Amino acid sequence: MQATFKTVRGLFTTPPSACFRVPEYQRGYEWDEKNFEDLWADLQRVGERVEKHFMGNIILLTEGDQSELQIVDGQQRMTTISLFIMAIRDHPNRGDSHDKIIDDILESYKSGETQRRLSLYDDADDAAFERIWNGNVDDLSGNIGDAYSFFRDRLEGYSQDELSTLLDNIVQNLKVVRTKAEDPSLAYMIFQSQNERGVEVDPEVLIKARIFGEADRADDPADGKFIKERWKNVYDMLESNLSRPRFTDNHVIRRPITQMLINSDTPTPNQLDGASLYRTFDEALQAASSTMDFVDDFHSQTKDYLQISSSNYDVQASSLSNEEQRQLQYFNSSSSHAEILTIAIINNADDDSVGEAIHLATILGMRMRLGGYRSSRRKKAVHSAASLINDGNDVRESLINTINEKGPDDGEIIEHVRSNTLPIRGAWRFRTLLTLVSIEENRRGPLRASLDDLHIEHIAPRNSFNDNSRSGRDYAKWRRSLDQQEFDDEVGKDKIGNLTLLDGTDHARIPEDSFSSKRKVYRNSDIRITEDVADYDVWDMDTINHRSKELATELARIWSV
Repeated sequence: MQATFKTVRGLFTTPPSACFRVPEYQRGYEWDEKNFEDLWADLQRVGERVEKHFMGNIILLTEGDQSELQIVDGQQRMTTISLFIMAIRDHPNRGDSHDKIIDDILESYKSGETQRRLSLYDDADDAAFERIWNGNVDDLSGNIGDAYSFFRDRLEGYSQDELSTLLDNIVQNLKVVRTKAEDPSLAYMIFQSQNERGVEVDPEVLIKARIFGEADRADDPADGKFIKERWKNVYDMLESNLSRPRFTDNHVIRRPITQMLINSDTPTPNQLDGASLYRTFDEALQAASSTMDFVDDFHSQTKDYLQISSSNYDVQASSLSNEEQRQLQYFNSSSSHAEILTIAIINNADDDSVGEAIHLATILGMRMRLGGYRSSRRKKAVHSAASLINDGNDVRESLINTINEKGPDDGEIIEHVRSNTLPIRGAWRFRTLLTLVSIEENRRGPLRASLDDLHIEHIAPRNSFNDNSRSGRDYAKWRRSLDQQEFDDEVGKDKIGNLTLLDGTDHARIPEDSFSSKRKVYRNSDIRITEDVADYDVWDMDTINHRSKELATELARIWSV
């Protein structure tokens, strides 16, 4: 292993015939205008305020002869520098005094032939990069095109002397630490150490690099190919099935892998952060009988994970009953980390007690959400229960103890639900939908309608005090019965007491002008929670507050042991 300070020119030209390749486990080129702006600003300071600028670490892995180099860490910076140099190369005022420097960065000469120094793994990125390298800069698109266009536009109006100074600053005054390794595992270890020191390295990229490194060392090339394709499929399955709101972009891969590891035979902490995830994954891989078996098992676990997971409420676990699937819908809606406890239950509970255990887990999640507990507190409770179960404790007892020790009491739930608004719009709207559905199913039994056909109905319209001409005419009767400060300013309109459910047909035809008009539709609704609203004679803030407390009390009772 060698670690040395290098200028940009030294980085690209050591050895002189060096060719750099972005490996297949890396993501595509992702830098955007903010990153371009930062690099541009850094270069403006060089020479004016500082003599040199340090761009961080570049980690390279040698392949075959020493001139073939794989970029383990640094593709974004090396690609951007190359595009910046090409923008200078193509400037009409450049002159030819720096041709040798530009060629040194962009071109390699092997076996008497000129070729690109840098090759990208992503096909679209590589094609765009090659077009610009060849001087074809019309109709550019994508991040590669954006980078070139950004620097080309910034260089507009530069004189030959200004271009010369800028080029010198790039190739001589931008510095990196180049670390070169011949052992893939050592290169990935260095990569991970950057992460632990606070450098932004996604653990899922490290993990993919680790698996691909093992695949490259497989005795049989066919086995190596199988391992890579299998692991790519793990990532593809997760990325195509999981999304917001429960899985943000940087958790689509990371969270499922974390949760599967915690539920594996490898000793792990109750929770894994980004820094410790790769280390734990590496230990699990080393403990496996073979990389092939490890990847195959993870592939199978991923399929099982997707059966119990959901981006919102769409759970389709074919191995579970309809009631158990509904419980998972409630549970997943209550916590973004529900799957870790569900896996622990399925792995440890007897087949005939899985349903009860999932229901208890759902009670834990729903009580904490209805009690207003923060997501971090809910996460800790769910992880704690999973840890107790994985440690061999009785499943039912572990869940009940966690509910009693870490969850809110009925009073907390009632106070929070009756006093606060519920999300009506946006990504988390489905939580409110399922909260109302749980009341409906408590009153009438299994839901008769499809969740996709249900609409959250404001009994007193949200726009009752809107000054628009249409609402000013339509909602006059509502304004006479409601207090504007309580309804609008204190958002009584979005409290649970002012909400119910309607199917698609009723939602499309219900009149909005008065409560008496709405009651006629409510009276004939197939949804019990809505039918019951018709029993009220008037609809004002007292009614909304009374019903809010009534429903809050019912929810505390529904979600209790």
